[in-house]
Amino acid sequence: MRIFGKRHNQRSPYLLLGVLVIGIASRINLQEPLDLHTLVLRDVDEDAFQISIDRMRQGWSALDPMRSFSFGFYAYGRLFWLIPGILWYVFHLIGNDAALIFVPRLVSTLFGLMWVICVYETLRFRLTRRQALLGAGFLLVMTGFWKNTFWFHPDHMMTAFALLAMYLFAKDASSYSRRFWWWCVAVGIALASKLAAIIFVPVIGVYLMYGRLTKRLSFAQMVKYGVLSLGCVLVMYVLLNPYVLHPIGFNAIKTQFFIDLYSNATNHGGDPTSITPLSIYTNVIQKYYVWWQVLVLLLAMWVLGTYREIRGRSKQPIIILTTFWLLLASIYMLTAIHKERQHYYLFPAMFLPLLFLELQGYRERMQWVLLGLILLMQGLQQFPSLTTEFSHYLTLTQTVKYTEP
Repeated sequence: MRIFGKRHNQRSPYLLLGVLVIGIASRINLQEPLDLHTLVLRDVDEDAFQISIDRMRQGWSALDPMRSFSFGFYAYGRLFWLIPGILWYVFHLIGNDAALIFVPRLVSTLFGLMWVICVYETLRFRLTRRQALLGAGFLLVMTGFWKNTFWFHPDHMMTAFALLAMYLFAKDASSYSRRFWWWCVAVGIALASKLAAIIFVPVIGVYLMYGRLTKRLSFAQMVKYGVLSLGCVLVMYVLLNPYVLHPIGFNAIKTQFFIDLYSNATNHGGDPTSITPLSIYTNVIQKYYVWWQVLVLLLAMWVLGTYREIRGRSKQPIIILTTFWLLLASIYMLTAIHKERQHYYLFPAMFLPLLFLELQGYRERMQWVLLGLILLMQGLQQFPSLTTEFSHYLTLTQTVKYTEP
């Protein structure tokens, strides 16, 4: 099945976006001394992930399945480790240590590019090509977008396939055709990348209830599609994480899942009261994603546009699904996450440009005024954080030191 339709083949912005995102991310990554010895000084998580990939490599070399599955971090699915792991193994054989760091980061960069493309394609259902391109460009003036394209982490793959699922929802448009089942596959892959994607699964329930309320589905069909879609998601998860069928593997995933829930709720077992919504906004949301002024303007545009569409009796499931998902994610982040690490908020933040879908509820001149104003405010407010972040990476070669023990 052609995922992205023929209507975008002419003058496609993919090449421009690809050169921009991959070029900048590669430039930043190659600036840093790509040394496995100093990686732990750069990022503890990334260093630990390198150890996990090396453990998989040892299992492959020794033809030992138990060792190849003993990579730890079982909340992150095997697919997350497998894609960079295969490339990692090739460069390990030829002794290129720098590539062992660069290649997994490049995989993250490619998923970052996938975020932008999925947002662009979803916006194209209701906006012109230029408006959709500018709307997707909202991500490019987020500090958090660039920080995560320089970094090897599972949130990238999970977010990419969740955005692909939202695009497939928009493309299906309540027809419940084969695209609906491709949605199930995309969500299954997102869940197989990281268990945190489980909070995206309830979107399917809203989509099916919408079909029932608009009389596109009977009650029996709604139940049938619900059971089959959840079954499809589960099958995808098991196929990509087969060790879950073994008692040891299942217990490892279950234990890791509850450990992560406890860690998120208690700030790694510390004092959760030290982390407040205000501190999260100040130290994470404002710095890496969006200021409150831009968020208020986005939400006001969304609410007013939705109201106009309701008055005009317009029925757009993608509007309902985006609203539900952002509300659900916001509630989850405010109640279950007590951490000030930026990547925990990456998942919902990458969906924010989908709020531009409601621009269609305004006259054409107002559409451009709102789009331009929001992008200008976002760019001006994120500029200090962006320059600080880029400066940090470009001077990293002078600040990271390593002495042989």
